[in-house]
Amino acid sequence: MVVRINTGKSIAGILQYNELKREEGKATLMMTSGMLPGAEQLNRFQLARQFKSITDLNSRTHTNAVHISLNFSPQDQLDKQKMKVLAEEYLDGIGFGNQPYLVYAHWDAGHPHVHIVTTNIDRKGNRIETHNLGRTTSEKVRKMLEVKHVLIPAEKQDYIGPDLKSLIKPAYGELPTKAGLASVINHVLANYSFASFSEFNAVLGLFQVTAYRGEKDSLRYKNRGLIFHFLDIQGRRKGVPIKASSLYSKPTLNRLEKRYGRAIARKKAKQADVSAHVHQVFENLKARGSGSIDQFKKELLKDGIALCLVFNESGRLYGVRFVDHRSGYVFKGSEFGKKFAANQLAEHFGLAGESKAASKVSFPSPAVNKPRIKDQAMDSSPSVIELGANVLEINVGDISDSPIQGSVYPKGKRKRKRDGSNEGNR
Repeated sequence: MVVRINTGKSIAGILQYNELKREEGKATLMMTSGMLPGAEQLNRFQLARQFKSITDLNSRTHTNAVHISLNFSPQDQLDKQKMKVLAEEYLDGIGFGNQPYLVYAHWDAGHPHVHIVTTNIDRKGNRIETHNLGRTTSEKVRKMLEVKHVLIPAEKQDYIGPDLKSLIKPAYGELPTKAGLASVINHVLANYSFASFSEFNAVLGLFQVTAYRGEKDSLRYKNRGLIFHFLDIQGRRKGVPIKASSLYSKPTLNRLEKRYGRAIARKKAKQADVSAHVHQVFENLKARGSGSIDQFKKELLKDGIALCLVFNESGRLYGVRFVDHRSGYVFKGSEFGKKFAANQLAEHFGLAGESKAASKVSFPSPAVNKPRIKDQAMDSSPSVIELGANVLEINVGDISDSPIQGSVYPKGKRKRKRDGSNEGNR
């Protein structure tokens, strides 16, 4: 049983996600507790008001929404009654048994799973501590339930959520565009840090997705709009674009930019280690007389590092990014020394003048393993992203249909006014 816990500030948003699934016939409200009679007949606004009557008892706590998903293996033979029992026992075990909650059974993936909507404010207005809940209490309860009900342990589950292969090589029309994009974007936001828009796109490109601001003279660009596309095998945008503001996690430009400063400060601690790995691989290949960029990429991936190359339409390499899957940070080639800057790397591997725009990129099946700014140019210039050699070596269990996977956005610090009152989390 795989458990995912997310806390937030909007119960209404969590209800909207689950109720829309319900309206589409992809979910059912399987169980309620601590709600007024007839909750099954209420709409999401009425349900939100019931929760608000509880959260209003503690006006100082702004992070008062809790969204939990319990994901079971397809090998677990579970009916609705068994899933109700598991949800109830899990909530009792983590100390939420007396809280008001809703349990939705979702039918939009290849495994049985439920979503739980609740709050961490009790009926006396006290806040239930949720910090490290997933790593402490939840883990103990999960393992206890796996033994008690003979469930497939989380460590032995091979598949939870959308198939990673279908996300890396999506067939347009087969995978719902919005759902597929949301799964990839949420995974990237939860597991990677980036210090610029182009670094964000470097990671998205590994999943064959891109974020696009529009041309510099367009209204979208001037209004700081953002849309997401799937990429075809040539690295070109395809299909219907999805607005950032329409996605559950709201990955708008303003929200993305709040992450940049933290990534710049924190990735410095990892830079020396990742740089050492890159230099070692480079020197080993050089000593063996290998001049292949593909071999360089292949050897880097063994250390969990993806090399992302960006070419302009004439085939000139002008962007180099190293994505470290272990730490989740992205580094420009020049941060590791001059020989990893675009011009020098192109000269060393004989890439100058090659037209990558015309080459076809293949997508081998991903392995299921856990691997260890002149940015304006990359944001706006026509370019071709070389994708195929960077198939991700990550656990497919990291991607779920849950709308939020982990802490997507950094929590803003509260600012203290001169009069002593707090502001910021309004």
